[in-house]
Amino acid sequence: MKHIFIVAFLCLSILGVKAQKQELSVSYSPLSIYRFEKIFEGTEAYEDNYHVLGAFNLNYLYHFNSWFKAGVNIMYDRASKDGISSYYTLETMDDPAFKTRVTKQAFILAPEFDFQYLNHPKLKLSSSLSVGYAFEFFEQEGYYNSNYGMEGLTYHLNLIGFKWGQKHGLTGQIGFGYKGALNLGYFIRF
Repeated sequence: MKHIFIVAFLCLSILGVKAQKQELSVSYSPLSIYRFEKIFEGTEAYEDNYHVLGAFNLNYLYHFNSWFKAGVNIMYDRASKDGISSYYTLETMDDPAFKTRVTKQAFILAPEFDFQYLNHPKLKLSSSLSVGYAFEFFEQEGYYNSNYGMEGLTYHLNLIGFKWGQKHGLTGQIGFGYKGALNLGYFIRF
């Protein structure tokens, strides 16, 4: 696994030296994976105050020609919920000794490859693919305390992305994977 990251880092470094243009963008997705988890799984009777931050993305891309860009994406998302730790009896529902808070956080680092198919001076349309490494941390506080983490590969496929503006402007994406279903943000080219 370390060899894959070393090779990917060297490739991006070499490509970055030859880059003609660079681009930095920040975006937010209210429809993140944690949000979909909340929508589809719902909340139980013993859970309340379920909060999802949403996915924040930072992209850095190198323009190699008019249709191909490559770079790196960093994503962060967080969700937390309050509830009780006892599922056996309803009498413990109001007992503060059984109150608990569960927090999940995801941090993802991924190379990104973007293919631009419309290159108008003010509007650019593209599709992209990111395959990267995810770190997810879980923490439970209250009646029962525990901490653990998971890591592994993850992906995001951007079906359609747009950039509106020449040197800076609005950016957005519709796709599926770790970035969420819909992203909106701001970009700067330099």
